[in-house]
Amino acid sequence: MPACLTFRLHCPFARLLAAALLALASSGAALRAQTWEGLTSGSLSDPTNWAEGTAPANNGTAALTFGAATSYTLTLDSSLSVYSLSFTADATTGYQLSGSGSPTLTLGAGGFSDTTGRSLNSNHLFTLAIPQPIAYHVSGGTSFANWAISGTGSITKTGAGTLTMGSANTNNLAWSGALTISGGTVGFSADNKLGAVPASATPGLITLNGGTLYPTSSLTIAANRGIAVTANSTISLSSVNTVTYGGVMTGSAALTGSRGLLVLTGANTYSGTYTVGTSHTLKLSGASTLAQATLAVTGGTLSFGVNATTVGALSGNRTMSLINGTSPVALSVGNNHATTTYSGVISNTGSLAKVGTGTLTLTGANTFSGGTTISAGTLRANNSTGSATGTGTVTVNSGGTLAGTGTVSGATTLNSGGRISPGNSPGTLATGSQTWAGGAGYIWEINDATGVSGTNYDLLSISGTLTVNATSSNRFTFSPVSLLAGNTAGNVVNFNSASNYTYTVVTTTGGIVGFDAAAFTIDSSGFTNSVGGGTWSLALANSSKDLQLSFTAASAIPEPSTYAALAGLAALGLAVHRRSRAAGGRQQAVSNKP
Repeated sequence: MPACLTFRLHCPFARLLAAALLALASSGAALRAQTWEGLTSGSLSDPTNWAEGTAPANNGTAALTFGAATSYTLTLDSSLSVYSLSFTADATTGYQLSGSGSPTLTLGAGGFSDTTGRSLNSNHLFTLAIPQPIAYHVSGGTSFANWAISGTGSITKTGAGTLTMGSANTNNLAWSGALTISGGTVGFSADNKLGAVPASATPGLITLNGGTLYPTSSLTIAANRGIAVTANSTISLSSVNTVTYGGVMTGSAALTGSRGLLVLTGANTYSGTYTVGTSHTLKLSGASTLAQATLAVTGGTLSFGVNATTVGALSGNRTMSLINGTSPVALSVGNNHATTTYSGVISNTGSLAKVGTGTLTLTGANTFSGGTTISAGTLRANNSTGSATGTGTVTVNSGGTLAGTGTVSGATTLNSGGRISPGNSPGTLATGSQTWAGGAGYIWEINDATGVSGTNYDLLSISGTLTVNATSSNRFTFSPVSLLAGNTAGNVVNFNSASNYTYTVVTTTGGIVGFDAAAFTIDSSGFTNSVGGGTWSLALANSSKDLQLSFTAASAIPEPSTYAALAGLAALGLAVHRRSRAAGGRQQAVSNKP
């Protein structure tokens, strides 16, 4: 029995082999375990080289184990069909396969296991026939160089070692099985080493299930080879190579790109996190190449081979240039609705669009000039220097919100349905000139009624002018929102409904144009404190450069009944006054009689 079964029952090869043994037992097939000693020569057909004194039968029932031996050069003189091959940890050196002619080694369901931590290589052209699925467990480095793989069986690579699929003088086009990498590395120097190219797109023909796919040269992976990412895996290239893939990549597990240039052109449905790792360049050359994935650009470069593309989400800290050759790139971010932060510098002449319901936070001093559009979710400008949105204009459309504590230098337009919400609950947002359309809104948050502007309640600081285009028939909505001291929803502290308050909510350097109180609706549904009948109002201040929000307590506002009472008292006083004058006149007349 192979040592993997005896001592390594936890390994994937052992589990597959055990299951196959049961299947063989139930089918009545006789499985024969044989151990190599190599006492006489390296010939696999010489009975004296086997501990059992017989050579393996060519019928697929031999389970061969290669451990410590006299000879480590194995000679395959003729075609041989075996159940399994196991190279154990007892071996003191690597094995070399040799032979004559063009023999075929057919490997059965027991598969292949190499736990030596050393290499198994070949210096002769063989055909490795795989008629059924096998597990290929490698702890060291094993090569299929000079082996032409054939058959329809799938290969599952396990173990920490490396499996190299073929060499320059071989191809595996006679093999039509699937490849699953569940551990270690599978290297290949050309697409034909991966087997026959399917006539149509075949999902999951290559499955990355926890290992590394390693193209060792510049090449194109056939588009019909579907790639599935089912566990955290890696695509590793050499630093000077370019690999292009135009097929469909699926799955949701994490994938890391390492070194070299990977060009993706297909409309992938992959929805995991792709990490652009050290010395790696990922080039997006399709409109929806990674439209569902989160890109984490932490060690390499994100580049573009198309003028417009969408990504699921964007995070990282690297410089990114929105340019394709000499053409600006329109990058849409947020299609998978995730919330992420990008702290790198975004540059060049392209544009940025925020889509999806999540939040994208920009903390870098960005310099791109193509403008920013917020069509859904929130774009949070939290930069400490420069402009979070570069030098271009900012447009906030219906469903979008501009927020943050940083600076947006370009002119900002709030279209109908667009919102602005300074701070990170609460805070100050600095922008260039702004235009407010009817139907747009300002979400104003406060956590202390007697607090400080920009710290305890929101402030919008505009370098330039604020133009209000709202009208009494198409109003702008101002929404006060109360927060607890910890900036969660709740009643604001230090608020007394019997007191009056005034807050500066907008400052400008160039003045406010087009203001009309009748063009504003104040929606106080988010202010949960009891206001006791008090009212909110907006008015200009500081020579029309500032906008102030005021709360007027009910006690300072006479009720209609109060007006009636005052009117009654005034009428009574007037009547008394007139009667007094009349009486005085009569008395004088009387006193003036002779």
